[in-house]
Amino acid sequence: MLLFSCQSSPERIELAKDYYNVGNAYFELEKYDKAVEYYDRALELDPSINQAVFNLARTKIETKDYRRALKLLNSLRESDPENIMVLEMVGYTYYRMEAFADAVAVYLQILDINPYNKKALYNISVLEVEQGHTSAARMYLEKLQQLEDKAEYRLLLAEMAAEDGDLYESIRLYESILLDDKKNRDVYSALKDLYLQVEQYTEVLTVYNELVSTSKDSKEKSILLFEWSRIEFLYIEDMVSAQEHLIEALKAGFGSEDQSDLESLMEETESPIKEQIQKIIDENLIIKDPEDPDKSKAVKTGD
Repeated sequence: MLLFSCQSSPERIELAKDYYNVGNAYFELEKYDKAVEYYDRALELDPSINQAVFNLARTKIETKDYRRALKLLNSLRESDPENIMVLEMVGYTYYRMEAFADAVAVYLQILDINPYNKKALYNISVLEVEQGHTSAARMYLEKLQQLEDKAEYRLLLAEMAAEDGDLYESIRLYESILLDDKKNRDVYSALKDLYLQVEQYTEVLTVYNELVSTSKDSKEKSILLFEWSRIEFLYIEDMVSAQEHLIEALKAGFGSEDQSDLESLMEETESPIKEQIQKIIDENLIIKDPEDPDKSKAVKTGD
């Protein structure tokens, strides 16, 4: 009885709080071994400090002692089974263990408690993607977007829709992002590929214009210019613009190392376009000097 009273004395409780605070300081410094030491000391003096149990579990997660982390967190769940913070940490532990199905089950418990929990909706969508369940991931992310419309969520939904083969929905989402962020090159790049897949060639020309005008990489720019010219030669049939972009691509170095795409373009076209393309290539294709390939010195194949 005397021992119990001693353990519960105000002095021991205050000392336990001091140890707990020192443990927090070490945790912030990422000195996890020392943090564990002080959390353990705090709990020896006052086992009722649930926050020390919780933080000790966090520390065990960081040191990859997942079994101990789950044991600590489950002890907290026994006394408070609907504690969202504890459940989120359990889900995160399973995520770190790559036990994705178990993590999803925990986040579903959170949604049973609060169907509008944004963090749970987001984490489930991420975990479903990890398991290859794109349709399920989209369902949870769409619920989240209804609660809070963010470009980040629309971007993820666009990527998922494309992966599901829902190309027009993906295009719609990407286009909606551009309404708020007209300079997002990643979105333009994604739209370029999608427009080509659905054969929306008029729309794709606008995308090429944006990507070329904002490109800071000469090799990337030459590739984009060539792709642009190819679309115009084969599908738009704007021969003037197509020739101009092909000349720009060649002058920017396209084909200087690998001419296979140029050869493919020649195979895809017919006379007299084929002859005109060949003439442009002969007059503008740049070939690196074999004696000094690092130099910008170049030789034309034509006269």
